[in-house]
Amino acid sequence: MSFKELPIWANGSLFLAAAVAIWFAGGWLARLMDRISARTGLGQAFVGTLFLGATTSLPEMTAVSTSASLGDAGLALSTLLGSLAFNVLTLVIADAAIGSRSLMGRIAGRPTVVQGLLNIVALALAVCAIVAGDLLVFGVGVWTIALALFAALVFWIVKSLSGREPSGETAPAKDGDASLGAIAIRAVSAAAIILAGGVVLARAGGGLADQTGLGGGFGGFLLVGVASSMPELATVLAAARLGNVVMAAGDVFGTNIFNLALLLVADAFYAGGPILDRAGRFEAVAALIALAMTAILLIGIVGGQRRTWLRLGASAWATAAVYVAGMAILYAVQGRSGAISPARTSR
Repeated sequence: MSFKELPIWANGSLFLAAAVAIWFAGGWLARLMDRISARTGLGQAFVGTLFLGATTSLPEMTAVSTSASLGDAGLALSTLLGSLAFNVLTLVIADAAIGSRSLMGRIAGRPTVVQGLLNIVALALAVCAIVAGDLLVFGVGVWTIALALFAALVFWIVKSLSGREPSGETAPAKDGDASLGAIAIRAVSAAAIILAGGVVLARAGGGLADQTGLGGGFGGFLLVGVASSMPELATVLAAARLGNVVMAAGDVFGTNIFNLALLLVADAFYAGGPILDRAGRFEAVAALIALAMTAILLIGIVGGQRRTWLRLGASAWATAAVYVAGMAILYAVQGRSGAISPARTSR
């Protein structure tokens, strides 16, 4: 049975249950990754970017592949783009939760700054891809292949930088008696919960987007994109409270790079040609919103901002303002032109 045939209360219940499961599994995963980082000696930036970034991208991967396989390019693209923007916002939420002084001023180290800059480059490439259109090669688009290769390059750069710089403030890990293997098995279990929750989230979110009249574009950006970012919110909050602020930032920047690479996954599952050829003004604006939020937040990190006003630093307030304004802009753009453009037929 299609989730769109279920009553709205059933889809809402499934959606909420999946989001809650993903939230708790994400927090559990952050604590396990903290212990893995302490046991292995790997840097916070690398663990946050590669391991947390990969595993917390599982809901987006399942949501995007499910939507694309069902032919819903709008929901697939808007889910990814909504997750990109909300992931950046999770650092603002963590900043408010910590509150004593700006979180951005506590995130130190060249790897984190480089990650942020590379996120901006990747988002700029995504906007170029949307505007220019894509070309099908071996069943997928050239631009989506390029973005996946760029993501691999980012992880290699972060790995090469890890260990050269101080990792920032941290709290001692509560190691316990469990072996590294046992901790890894628990981490895989948490990832499996996140994966299963992502499937339910995509199917129920697609049903809700239709039933509420939000549409696949704005509905995916607001509902599925935000809900699929529950692992990032949980892990960022948990890492920040543990004092692993560099890991928190690495999780956000790493997840966003993974999410852009997931465009290749969406392309592989979508049968209607290059999936970026289905993108239009809505998707371009959504990517630019995520880019602007990343740039503003990075200014606060580079500037070592420490002063706060109502628990947030200036860059955090500006980032939140861009997100709220961006939602209003996207709603207006969808109302004027629709979220998805007709497929391009010319190059």
